Amino acid sequence: MTRWPTRGKKAIEMHLWNNKESWYADYDLKSNKIRNQLTAAALFPLYVNSAAKDRAAKVAAAAQAHLLQPGGLATTSVKSGQQWDAPNGWAPLQWVAAEGLQNYGQDNVAMEVTWRFLTNVQHTYDREKKLVEKYDVSSTGTGGGGGEYPLQDGFGWTNGVTLKMLDLICPQEKPCDSVPSTRPASLNATPTKTPSATTQ
Repeated sequence: MTRWPTRGKKAIEMHLWNNKESWYADYDLKSNKIRNQLTAAALFPLYVNSAAKDRAAKVAAAAQAHLLQPGGLATTSVKSGQQWDAPNGWAPLQWVAAEGLQNYGQDNVAMEVTWRFLTNVQHTYDREKKLVEKYDVSSTGTGGGGGEYPLQDGFGWTNGVTLKMLDLICPQEKPCDSVPSTRPASLNATPTKTPSATTQ
């Protein structure tokens, strides 16, 4: 059992790194090869501190270029109509991204993800007076859609991630219960390129 961290890291680096695309990706057991599609799951090796530093930097750049949208991080860049694809963003994946990026010194990108997602949650709350299961990250202020059931109200993981992200974005000496109306100065120099998702 104690060998798992070392063996796990080696397995991730060997089997889940896409050399062609320079990001972590899913391994397709049927075709016995790694997929090319970038998803927010590429941030998990950063979250668990298993990524090599140079690879972490490449993943951060890819996520910023292909997944970062006005309202947070899209799950994928594909618009399939399913809930686990664009334009949806899920709170747990925002947290994985923010924490993972910070683990590797990618603080600006981490805070950009945090700020954009929190702004989305706040704008949606201001309009709907509720938090929801998932969000449309192509803009701010709209819950997500797609899949086989209606958008769920609540929502446990959104509540928890929002509270933790507020701790990150707000000054430590000034706890806040809503997103600050002014964009943090530390983010002003961060590139804001947000390419549109593709349809598949």
